[in-house]
Amino acid sequence: MKEEVLVGTSSIPYKENCTIQVLNIKVILDTKHKKEEKYYSDFYNVTEDEVYFIDRIELDTLCDTLGYQVINNHLIIYNYDVVEGKKYHAVKRIFKYYDINENISINASANEIIDELGFDLLEKEKYKIDLVENKQRKMDEYIEYLNSITELEGPIPLVNNGIQHQYASKNPYKVKMLNPISRNDFASYFTKLITKSEKYIKNINNSSIKICDYQSDDEKKK
Repeated sequence: MKEEVLVGTSSIPYKENCTIQVLNIKVILDTKHKKEEKYYSDFYNVTEDEVYFIDRIELDTLCDTLGYQVINNHLIIYNYDVVEGKKYHAVKRIFKYYDINENISINASANEIIDELGFDLLEKEKYKIDLVENKQRKMDEYIEYLNSITELEGPIPLVNNGIQHQYASKNPYKVKMLNPISRNDFASYFTKLITKSEKYIKNINNSSIKICDYQSDDEKKK
């Protein structure tokens, strides 16, 4: 038996009547051979007329933090290291870079994405970076600048930790990505999940997810 239950939900409005909706799903597989639980975040683009499935991202069992932000009409979904007391995310892996208006995913490296979003080093400084130690020094200076900002408004700055990953979609969901559904159909699906998942639901209206947010104390011990 395979069952899906809703354990959390959040949304990011980006214009009137339009949101990026995040459904955090617990998938329970219970057979005579094994019982298995996995956690996913499903992302949807809810437009005025239709709802587009963006992707399903599996939450890492090692409790990597999944972050997501809408910046300049682009949704970016990524894993990041938590840097205590700092005002930036140290990006470990890019899962998705998605153009909300065009409903398309853009395949780009972490460096390219962070540069496009305006969080990378200035172009005039890049030509000076020809040695590893110089690059590290420049990054340290940039991070120091980010830390000096006392009141940060808008998106959280993304700092590239040096890993070059391109986004990758899960093959089983490619067809679903190409076929939008109506808002009514999405509302029915959402309502059904909520109805049967009420005891599991934990609302977290922010833009980061940890798998341990949804695990019981017994599950955490395992």
